[in-house]
Amino acid sequence: TYAYAGKVDCIYIDPPYNKPNAKDWKYNCNYIDINDQYRHSKWLSFIERRLKLAKHLLNPNDSVLIVTIDELEYARLGLLLEQLFPESQIQMITDVINPRGTNRDNEFSRVEEYIYVCRMGNARIIKSENKRLIKIIHRISLLLAVGLFYNVFIIVTGWGIPCIIHSLTGFNCPGCGITRMCVNISKLQFKKAFEYNRFIFITWPFIMYEIILELYNYVNYRKTKRCLFHNIVILLYVVLLITWGIARNFWGI
Repeated sequence: TYAYAGKVDCIYIDPPYNKPNAKDWKYNCNYIDINDQYRHSKWLSFIERRLKLAKHLLNPNDSVLIVTIDELEYARLGLLLEQLFPESQIQMITDVINPRGTNRDNEFSRVEEYIYVCRMGNARIIKSENKRLIKIIHRISLLLAVGLFYNVFIIVTGWGIPCIIHSLTGFNCPGCGITRMCVNISKLQFKKAFEYNRFIFITWPFIMYEIILELYNYVNYRKTKRCLFHNIVILLYVVLLITWGIARNFWGI
C-alpha cells in the first residue's frame, strides 16, 4: 500500500454512518450495540485509522479527500478532519438524497446528507461546463436544423410526408395538419395555421412548457419529476387530444 504514498490525487470514503441497530461496522471484530456508551468514540477510532492511511497516500501538494456522512456523526467527523488535516482547506457541502424528504417518526424529515471535501496543497475548484446540457443543446440544434430544412423543402416543392393513419383510413388523426400548421406559422400566416390543427395551435404553449420542464429536470436531476397534479394535467391533455382527434372527423375540421 505504501508504494503509493504521497502519489494519490483523490480518495473518496463512504464510511458506515453509525446508525442505531445497523450492523454495518465492527470494532475489535464485534458489532457495536446501540446501548454501548462508547459507541461514538469507537466509531471515531474506527474512522481515524482509515483517515490516517488516506493522508499517508494523498499527494500533499495537490489532492482531495472526500468523505460522505449523515447527521449522526457529521459534527464529530468535522472535528476529526480538522485535527488530522490542519493544513488542508475543509468544506462541508450538502447532497440532496430525497427531494421529498424522508419520513421519520417524531422527527423532522430531511432531504440531504453531507459531504466533507478536504483540499490539499494547490487543489482548487474548477467550474466545469454541464456536459449533459451541452449534449441536449446539440441534439436540439440538430432537430431544429432538420425541421428547418424540411420546412424549406415543403415551401419550395410542395411535397411533404403524408400521415400514415390518414393514408390508410381516410380519417384525420389528432396530429394531422401539424406540418402545414408549422409551415404557415413560419410564413406568419397564423389564421391558416390555426385552421390546419386548431387544438395543437391553441395548446402549443403548453407543449413547449412541458418540453422545457422535461429538459430542465433532466439537466438538473437526471430524471422526470412530476407531482400528482401534474400527472393529472398530462392525463387530461391526452384525453382532450384523443377527443379532438375523434371530433374533428365528425365536424370536418
